[in-house]
Amino acid sequence: MPLLHPILAALLLVSAPAASPNLDRRPPIDECATDASFAAFRTQLREAVERQDRDFLLSATADDILVNFG
Repeated sequence: MPLLHPILAALLLVSAPAASPNLDRRPPIDECATDASFAAFRTQLREAVERQDRDFLLSATADDILVNFG
């Protein structure tokens, strides 16, 4: 059985998963906070979601988007 070990090693190398291409993923960076108008809108949007303010949410949505709250 001297060939068993080299064959097993070769099979393990062939069947090993490829290295993930996302090894250098970084978490998202919030660059929008530097835009005061967008930061204000985002705060309003978050508050509207908490209040379940349908009118505000619809006013912030483009007219050509199908919206369904159900």
